[in-house]
Amino acid sequence: MSSIRVPTARAKLTNNDKVNPARWRKQMRDMEPDPLGPLSHTPPDWMDKGQQRYYREIVARCHKDVLCVADVTVVCMAACLSNEFEETQGTMNIARVRTLSSLMDKLGMSPSARSKVQAVNRMKKEKSPLDEFNS
Repeated sequence: MSSIRVPTARAKLTNNDKVNPARWRKQMRDMEPDPLGPLSHTPPDWMDKGQQRYYREIVARCHKDVLCVADVTVVCMAACLSNEFEETQGTMNIARVRTLSSLMDKLGMSPSARSKVQAVNRMKKEKSPLDEFNS
């Protein structure tokens, strides 16, 4: 039985990527893309006022290093559904409520989900020519 895959950031932090470099390359983790940068606090223009308010609220409530540009669609969907939930005064279709709950979980906005969300270290360390000798 295989073990649970360790997140790449944790493996690098604990030097697990150095233990078995062949397995690391096989999993192609060395080519894993980095997040594209922090998510903007400015909501998209196509959103109405209520949706924009929820967009700003969600971005403000999430940890500053959790959201990145790649998460804009998830945040927009959560903002739209949150606004719809407010407009329907809680009588929204249960499938849409479940979707909203799932999106909020993915963003780490529930007590149980916060333990699963990981912040990204945005500080890029410059590579030194001697880094290959450090272990």
